[in-house]
Amino acid sequence: MSDTTQNTPAYKVVSNYNLSTVYLDPDIQRPSGNWDKDPDLRYSALRAYNTNRMTSPIVLADAQECLAFVRKTNPSDIKSIKYYEDVLARDNDEGKSYRYICLDGQHRLFDVLCKFFNGEWAYTGKLRDADGQSVDIKNKFFNQMPTRVKDSLNDCLIPIRIFADMDQPELPVVFIDHQKGIPLNAQQKRRAEPTPLTRWIRLLGEQNVDATSLLSKCAFPTCENEEFIAKLLIATNRSWGGSMAKAASSVGESSLNKLYLSGAAAAEMFAPTSPYIKSEFRRFEDIFDKFAYTMARLDKQSATRFRNKNGEIVNGKRLGTAQTWSLWWAMELVIDEGYSINDVALVFESVNETLECLKNKTHVRYAKDVERAESNGTEKPVKRDYFWYQIACINQQGPACRINAQKTFVRALKRNAKFNQGCSIVQIPTAAQLTLTLELASAEMPIAQESTL
Repeated sequence: MSDTTQNTPAYKVVSNYNLSTVYLDPDIQRPSGNWDKDPDLRYSALRAYNTNRMTSPIVLADAQECLAFVRKTNPSDIKSIKYYEDVLARDNDEGKSYRYICLDGQHRLFDVLCKFFNGEWAYTGKLRDADGQSVDIKNKFFNQMPTRVKDSLNDCLIPIRIFADMDQPELPVVFIDHQKGIPLNAQQKRRAEPTPLTRWIRLLGEQNVDATSLLSKCAFPTCENEEFIAKLLIATNRSWGGSMAKAASSVGESSLNKLYLSGAAAAEMFAPTSPYIKSEFRRFEDIFDKFAYTMARLDKQSATRFRNKNGEIVNGKRLGTAQTWSLWWAMELVIDEGYSINDVALVFESVNETLECLKNKTHVRYAKDVERAESNGTEKPVKRDYFWYQIACINQQGPACRINAQKTFVRALKRNAKFNQGCSIVQIPTAAQLTLTLELASAEMPIAQESTL
């Protein structure tokens, strides 16, 4: 393996390895913000560099050298060649191309070193000056530090390790193996797999962050938002290809892992070998767009017309698991039946009303069935056969429980007068239908066939 590890003065690190030269692959790296939660992380890292106690190097891949390596040793590896060419051709904020890819130490390099030396945060604590003396610092930016302390910080040695012989699939492996500090959770690990699904889900979440943030209660894109989208994807798509073709629609850890891993060999999202079916994903986008729109409108409109069982005004930030799944099923119905929503608040009120009515009725029915079974000496009913239990344990009881709950809910919702008042039964072409229409038109299909869509 060709790599170099060198101790580089901090001033050179900030000059040579910064946002103008180092590319942060969003499909590998965790979203930024982890170190903003606790300033002590930055303080302790700076102290460690200042006292020469930082043992973990910042790990980079030299995109130019790696490209040359792949071209020489495996010229048929088109995926790696294209990846490195794209990185080297990608313009940064200064209109220049990147040279390196960050594999570990993103927060130490950018949040600690670059931001500190650029005067973006102030330090509090003890530091050593260039004469070896301990100096107390209270909330000072770099340019406010005593001269000898600045000399010491400029000259402190930063361990940098640079790889020059890696193909593209190796990058996420090295990223996972090198994680320090805040450990990666399950979603952060699976999204680092070399699959086009990571980018697709990430972009969908970023484009609808206002809505998804209402559920995660986080104001910026997170891996938790992405996991939520992945769960909805498994539960909603009706067909898959490849190794996902016979996969159960469970939303547990093993199914989420398989969702990502199954696409690792696919060069493109909807390639012939990909398990991801284009028409199903287009349908999912339509449902998600409608769901996101409804969530955003629900939080901004006068949601004072209805309250939850605790008397609290219901809005996006107070949606529970049962309400979230019910609203999603309603939006799935809206897309599949070609409805147009006229009144978001009325539609949500019908969803909430249907949900509570079904929970109450099926709970009462279960109690009566138990009483009848005990009276007759027959076998007691099974809880999982009743909606109130299915919706309460929807994330723990497996796909059959969720599917049965959805069928029961949708049947009842279609009979709800408020839902029918809030929607118009008008066939509106979805993105998937429009895509198919364009494909047929480009193939010069007869107009009669196009009109049947």
